[in-house]
Amino acid sequence: MAQITKSTIFNHPSYTLENGRYKAIIVTGYGANIIELYDKELDIHVFRTPDTADFNEFSKSPQHFGNAILFPPNRISGGTFTKHDRKYNFFNQPTVGDFSHGLLRYLPFKVTHDQVSGENIELKATYRSSPEADTIYKDFPHEFLCEVTFSLTSRGLYETISFTNFGYEPMPLGVGFHTAFGIPFSPNTLKSDYRVMFTADKMLPLNQNRVPTGSFLACDARYTQPEGFDPLSETVDIHTTVKTLFIDKVPFRGAKIANIRNGKTISFEISDSFPFWMAWNNKTINNYICIEPMSWCIDAPNSHLDDRETGYLELSRGMNWEGKLSFRTEQSI
Repeated sequence: MAQITKSTIFNHPSYTLENGRYKAIIVTGYGANIIELYDKELDIHVFRTPDTADFNEFSKSPQHFGNAILFPPNRISGGTFTKHDRKYNFFNQPTVGDFSHGLLRYLPFKVTHDQVSGENIELKATYRSSPEADTIYKDFPHEFLCEVTFSLTSRGLYETISFTNFGYEPMPLGVGFHTAFGIPFSPNTLKSDYRVMFTADKMLPLNQNRVPTGSFLACDARYTQPEGFDPLSETVDIHTTVKTLFIDKVPFRGAKIANIRNGKTISFEISDSFPFWMAWNNKTINNYICIEPMSWCIDAPNSHLDDRETGYLELSRGMNWEGKLSFRTEQSI
């Protein structure tokens, strides 16, 4: 029988969702980050999972674990942009000289719904921004609701994120996830046995400040080959657009992380609300790779390109935006 268990991890409210096949842990009190998804049948750890006894390591870079929400994603050059004569100023991180990885990854979400039905579990968590009770309103003066729905079934985990603007002014909206996959994802396997593919299309070259130059180029062939690439053999640091492929005549928009020796595979799919990828492996340090879906490109609010090219979006009052992700595991051998 499936169940939901409430606990604390890192002294923050957390929920464990577990059915016959999968176990998921969500730290709702710290960014609603799903820090663990484990397939008990295939012995696959889908995400890079933090040591729950070491909050210091996790809190320094929560986006390096699990599936952290990025709002906005990646970086804003100089930590500032101007829209409609309103200047937005964000905290500049000294190590990068920009504002990066967004406003929500440290903040508490409130669980508003949980339900168990057979092997299916659903949990909803929300964050409401307002001038009365909000730590980010001074930097991002918009009233909005972010709602995240986690659905765990015998087929995998499905995550839906939505934003609704409750303010009167147009609200810039850029959303992403810093999805971190540990390599290897199963015990007693070698790092060299793993391959990663993601549905990359055009590459967006980055300048020395790590923001797009404004060009769109053909993607490096090693990232587009269907058999995938070794995720830890060399540095991966590439920003691309997303395309839909057909695998066995079935449309696929996402990434696959596979063990080529035993056929165990993680399939990660995204909705068309995310037209950009960032792939990054931290210079192969600590054995993980992040395949990050993004609704707009890096530094989109400051780009000279058309919004249709950058993904820059604004929500008017009452307008809603929604994005979807899914994670499944399988074995083909």
